Amino acid sequence: MSRRVPVQDLRGSDPTLLEVQLPDMLRRPLSQLAPINVLDLVELANTEARPRSLARPLDHFVQAIARQMADIPAGQPWDELVAEFESIEGSRVPLQFRTIWKAEAERRERSGEPALQLLERWDEQVPEPFEFNARKAHVQRSDPTARKRKTETGGRSRPGGSRGRSSGGGSSGKTRAAPVVDTERQAYIQDLVLEKLARASENGLGEQVLIAGLRHQAKAKYPDLLATEVTAVLRALKDHGRVRNSAGRWSLPTRF
Repeated sequence: MSRRVPVQDLRGSDPTLLEVQLPDMLRRPLSQLAPINVLDLVELANTEARPRSLARPLDHFVQAIARQMADIPAGQPWDELVAEFESIEGSRVPLQFRTIWKAEAERRERSGEPALQLLERWDEQVPEPFEFNARKAHVQRSDPTARKRKTETGGRSRPGGSRGRSSGGGSSGKTRAAPVVDTERQAYIQDLVLEKLARASENGLGEQVLIAGLRHQAKAKYPDLLATEVTAVLRALKDHGRVRNSAGRWSLPTRF
């Protein structure tokens, strides 16, 4: 039997590096992968910006993981699996994996209470999206044109040239562009917030639950939606008196 693959630092990688790194991992069974990497791969499978060459292998991987978890016998094998995932924070557990986990924990033949308690702890945190290029890959390519320019200028930029000038003052000569606000995106998030709170009970919704639900519902339209964006919209709505916040729960004003 093959040994378990050491933990790999997958999040933040360059997509090109992932195309080289992942094919072997995606062919491995659940028992040969570190739990945190299983979760990373499930999250990547649900990320729209995943490398195209990995799309089908990732989908097959998630299906295989679900089948393998269903085949784990009740008793000690299942209890050992639960113990392996106990140390993982909810922010690293994708929504799809939580669904698979819940279905298995609720099977009558399993000792599901520890697994369901773990699921409740995970649900207190919003899953973090899989990000790319958070770590720069040091890849150098030969560029004869750039080398020629560097030789001609002695490797330095020419002083007094037209480049770098600006009318805006400051030592760098550069002006920083104002951030672009996607009003359509904000309006979409705002509509989802109000819709969900309108359907909620009079006690409203916990912030983490609300954010997780919104990001899941918006996945098809905005797969890169961040929790901070939802929080910003919630605060703006609160400032305008359209929602209320009390003890970490959000509600419409008429529900207080």
